[in-house]
Amino acid sequence: MAGTLARRRRAFFPGGSGRRAFTLVELLVILGIIAILIAILLPSLSKARKQAQTAACLSNQRQLVAACVQYANEHNGLLPFTGFYDGPVPTWLYGNVQTMLGKQDEVQKGQLWPYLKVTGVYHCPADTGPWPNGSVNNLSTYSMNGAASAFQGNNNIGLRYMLFHPDDVLFWEFTGTNTTKTNGANDSTNYPQEGVTIRHSRGTTLGHMDGHADVVSGEEFNKLCHQGPSILWCDPTSKKDGGMSKGGNIPAVIPMYE
Repeated sequence: MAGTLARRRRAFFPGGSGRRAFTLVELLVILGIIAILIAILLPSLSKARKQAQTAACLSNQRQLVAACVQYANEHNGLLPFTGFYDGPVPTWLYGNVQTMLGKQDEVQKGQLWPYLKVTGVYHCPADTGPWPNGSVNNLSTYSMNGAASAFQGNNNIGLRYMLFHPDDVLFWEFTGTNTTKTNGANDSTNYPQEGVTIRHSRGTTLGHMDGHADVVSGEEFNKLCHQGPSILWCDPTSKKDGGMSKGGNIPAVIPMYE
C-alpha cells in the first residue's frame, strides 16, 4: 500500500518535491501584471508626493509669517527688514548682503533665525536645486514682499505690522528653476512683477499677514501684479496704488518658472 501511494505521488509530482516550477509563459504573465500595477500606481504616488510637498511649503509660509509677527512684537511693532536696497545690515534672511556667499548656514545671521532655528523651514521640499554659487536661492525658497519696507531701504527696518491688511501678502516663492533659465535671486526681497515659481500644480504659495497661507495660480498672480493696490501691491505708504508705480515697467506676462 505504501509503495502504491509513493508511486502515485511521483506520478503527480515528478521528482518528489511537491513543487512545480513556473513556465516561461507564466513568468511573463506575472511580470506583465506587475508592470500594469506599477503603471496604475505611479501617477497616484506622484500626485500624493506633490500634495505632500505643497502642504509642507504652506506650513513653511505660515511659520515664516508667525516668526515675523513675533519679531514685530519684540521690536515696537516693526516688521523685519525686507532687504530692499540693503547695505551691510541684517535682513529677515541673512546678516549682510555685501559679504553673503550664498550658503545655507547664513540664515543663522538673519532676523528670523531666533524664532525658527530650523533651516528646513526656509525651503520648499520641491525646491531641490542645485543653485548657482552665491544665489540667495541657496538660502531660501521664499522672497519677502518689498512692500513691507515701502519698496525702499526705509532706514533698514520694516514698516509697522499693524499698517497692513490681514490678507496682504508677506512672502511668495522666488522665481527660479534648477535649469539654466535663471541665475536665481540676488537678495532677500522682490517687487511682485519680478515673478514667482509655479511648482505647485502651476501655482505658487503665498504667506499672508494674518498668518494663513494658500496657493494661487500663475494666472491669478499675474492678474494681481497688474492691479494696485492689491494683496501684492500693499505698501501702506502708497495709498493710491499700493506702491505699484514704484515698480517701474511691469511686463504683460510676469516671469514664472516651474
